[in-house]
Amino acid sequence: MPAADPIERIGALNGTTFDAVVIGAGILGSGTARELARRGLRTLVIDRRDVGWGTTNRSTRLVHGGLRYLEHFDFPLVHEGLRERAWLLRATPHLVTPLGFLLPFYRESWWRQIEIRMGLTLYDLLSPRRSLPGHRSLSASRALRAEPALSSVGLKSAALYWDGQVELPERLVVEILRAAEQFGATIVTRCRAVGLRIIDRRVGGLTIAPDAGLDAVGLADDPPAGTPTSSSAEVSAPLIINASGPWADQVLAASGIRRPPFLRLTQGVHLRYPIRTRHAVAFEHPRDRRLCFSIPWQGGTLVGTTDTDVDGGPEQARISTDEVAYVDEGARFLFPEAGANRPDWATVGVRSLMRKEGSAGSVSRKHVVLDHGPDGARGLTTVAGGKLTAWRSISADVADHALGRKDPSALDAVGLRGEPLPDRRRRGIEEMRSGALPVTTTDRLALVYGSYAHEVLTIAGEDPWWSEPLIPGQPAIRAEVAHAVRSEWATTTADVVLRRLVLGFDTSLGMSAGAAVAAVLHERAGWTAERCEADLEDLRRELREHEVTRTV
Repeated sequence: MPAADPIERIGALNGTTFDAVVIGAGILGSGTARELARRGLRTLVIDRRDVGWGTTNRSTRLVHGGLRYLEHFDFPLVHEGLRERAWLLRATPHLVTPLGFLLPFYRESWWRQIEIRMGLTLYDLLSPRRSLPGHRSLSASRALRAEPALSSVGLKSAALYWDGQVELPERLVVEILRAAEQFGATIVTRCRAVGLRIIDRRVGGLTIAPDAGLDAVGLADDPPAGTPTSSSAEVSAPLIINASGPWADQVLAASGIRRPPFLRLTQGVHLRYPIRTRHAVAFEHPRDRRLCFSIPWQGGTLVGTTDTDVDGGPEQARISTDEVAYVDEGARFLFPEAGANRPDWATVGVRSLMRKEGSAGSVSRKHVVLDHGPDGARGLTTVAGGKLTAWRSISADVADHALGRKDPSALDAVGLRGEPLPDRRRRGIEEMRSGALPVTTTDRLALVYGSYAHEVLTIAGEDPWWSEPLIPGQPAIRAEVAHAVRSEWATTTADVVLRRLVLGFDTSLGMSAGAAVAAVLHERAGWTAERCEADLEDLRRELREHEVTRTV
């Protein structure tokens, strides 16, 4: 079961030459790596923490065109999102699914209601080939029948429209990187760039080193930026892509690039409630009429989000009392039942926007690609901004800029791995159900792993022990832990629980699953009891981020 230790993997790269190195394994870094590898470049992807660790898994988990961008007349951005939404619905049907949205009208004037319905009509027209049903109007009584938890006080009418949901963006990132790997890319996590090599104002490579967070394998604290360590490695590459999201300015500074910071960082807080709703609801917040969302998700409801500036780097983002109160006020306005249901936990994610004056909500979500030739580092490119939905088209744009040429096939309708798009039937689900595993387990494997489910089944067939439930009475099985370590670059218990098996969404935030995963790693991966306990403490520290600072 043991996979290569990250320090050993980094050491093995010393002296290796790549065509490109991508810094950051969030949705944009992963997508860019896939696109470069698809075009035949030998590509290395590194991430200081884990794949999908940052902004990606702290989002609203929607795949959408951006209805509110129509108010700013940003039609190209909306059309891009709707085109990519249609592709994702076809390419990854186990991860991206249609989601109906109710848009209730409470305080909106007659003219405002007409304006919104006109916007929904335009939203339908911009959607390619009507990939989802068009919107329709609902009376107040029909809206309440559709969503009984909705507040009836002052409800005039509603609209129903459709967008997409990616419940598990963590898994989407993993599948994108699996595709990149199959195109020839190399992925190394817990690895950071500590120095950029520049020759005659052009990049020639960089120094990479293990992240200091690898306490389980005895790494010391961070050395100063640019300082090689005994376990660092020198890799050569004429192209470096900085796709580190809100950390982009920090990566540039650590690489010796002298330029003013170009990012404006804002944070978004979501609260998770135990109440269950049938539909997603888009609503104007009663305090400032800002568009917010309530999303049915993983047996509860996710409500958000805020948009406030972050002072300092992304590590300064915090779940503040004021933001909790703001989101909770919106939830109570929309769902009276929320008053008796305090939020279980919260998330805070950091957006990387272009530095611009004005309110955070007025700053465009359009991505930007920067060429650092004028900064004395030709071959270094930074991508920032953008939306999760448009990761594929943004990645193609980054590759076009870096290589200086367009690939007209980049947005052809093929699957993640360059194969024909799968139909909506889960691959092999009938065969899986004919085996010995319970239906709840095979359904889980199909939804979480898609066409990779057979790899988990293969491990389960190696030894009956692997097919046993990870947690008694739950559908996840022990084989998934081995699969995460062998095939999906998981190096810690937190990686396995939160971003591979995605078991961190209950009220315990995955601590019960963490203990079960550590037990598997102790028994079959040779982890010592001391390492398991240290790893569980790391998981506890990561989960403390989700604690709700309450005044509600």
